[in-house]
Amino acid sequence: KSKTLAERRAWDFMKERQPKFDLVVMNPSVVIGPLLLPSVSVSHQSVSFLLKRQYPGIPNLAMPLIDVRDVAAAHVAAMTNEQAGGKRIILFTESLWTRKIADILEEEFESQGECIGAGALLLYFALRLSHSP
Repeated sequence: KSKTLAERRAWDFMKERQPKFDLVVMNPSVVIGPLLLPSVSVSHQSVSFLLKRQYPGIPNLAMPLIDVRDVAAAHVAAMTNEQAGGKRIILFTESLWTRKIADILEEEFESQGECIGAGALLLYFALRLSHSP
């Protein structure tokens, strides 16, 4: 809810103040990829829960995913493209079912017999998605 309120306030600001700059709102889906900090964000928790088998079952959900590096590239593109001004952009590159995500994780990490930290998992997952056909 706070993101929705912040976006509304940003559009209100643009309308009321009419500044000399444009507003572009970027709304990424579930962001995956390398972490800058060791803490896990809400977007990363679902993947981490699958790896640690913290779900009693695998929910039948499609997860729209985007790599954090693609989010960064989209921000640069929006800042350098005048046509982006005044737009609300939804960012995602691929949707995968949670079962497929669980299969990828199990295939890669089950044989290792150890609990992989979220950072290593997310780096692997981002690389796997960016190199898939």
